[in-house]
Amino acid sequence: MTGFDSYLEMQADTPTGDTIRKEQYAQMVETYYSFATNFFQLMWGESFHFAPRRRGESFRASLVRHEHWLASRLNLGPGVRAADFGCGVGGPMRCITRFSEASITGITISPEQVARGTRLNRSAGLDDRCRIVWGDYLQPPFRDGEFDAVYEVEAIIHSPDHRGVYEQAYRVLRPGGVFGGYAWCMTELYDKEDPEHQRVKRDIERGTALSDIPSTSFVTKALQEVGFELVEAQDRIVSGDPEIPWWLPLTGRERDPRYLLFSPPGRLALDKLTTAAEHLRLVPPSTRQITKTVMSSVNALAAGGKAGIFTPFFFFLCRKPAV
Repeated sequence: MTGFDSYLEMQADTPTGDTIRKEQYAQMVETYYSFATNFFQLMWGESFHFAPRRRGESFRASLVRHEHWLASRLNLGPGVRAADFGCGVGGPMRCITRFSEASITGITISPEQVARGTRLNRSAGLDDRCRIVWGDYLQPPFRDGEFDAVYEVEAIIHSPDHRGVYEQAYRVLRPGGVFGGYAWCMTELYDKEDPEHQRVKRDIERGTALSDIPSTSFVTKALQEVGFELVEAQDRIVSGDPEIPWWLPLTGRERDPRYLLFSPPGRLALDKLTTAAEHLRLVPPSTRQITKTVMSSVNALAAGGKAGIFTPFFFFLCRKPAV
């Protein structure tokens, strides 16, 4: 059994599969990203997230603006020490550091992403202010009160215990420090009794290494329950006033040639290519299955976005009491 075969077993729709996803989430997420990081870098570059987008704005430019907006809301600047929970290969970290001049330490559960992100930090000349460490943000290797700010960019969603991550963010912040970011959530339009809504949610989870997707109300309530003062909470799909749907690249109708892979002809070509490459032993034997799994989540993400039942950037900003 290959590593990705074990991932698929974890994603089985059974009570046992549900238990395994929660108990072995670290292995599930690490396995997923050890296979999927190359694909995401090809399609997204160094920042693995979405963003509200304006007419005439490139996809990449929307990502940068989204990251700058977050840095501004967190009031990051020279001398500020920040932590990036679930930093991936560090794309947002480097962008935010250039913009704000803050010093940022990122944490990711993927050793592959630590190595790759560290190389990218060095190549960008930012390794004096950007650092990536391996670890689980449910048990981050940081001291109490070590940071002035903590943020996440569509990353805490991989944890089976969001509240537990919020508790860790609270712990590593100094009194008066801020915690903010963009969370994947099911919106108020999501109907848990609707079979189609259930299918979309489950396909997103299966194709992106998730145990569960919380509601927006869960996020705001849990943050306050761990002791944070909630400063702001908003769905950037609405408040960001996007002129171009965030999910457009996932439909294959994006002008950027990279996203033609998401179109029906592109998917067929990709399937044939990966099948042939596996047969010739040019790629690992799980490559075709990896691609199919990711593509199933692409369909579900687009469907959830169109229906308004899912948002990838529910923005929250809260503060640890100064006392």
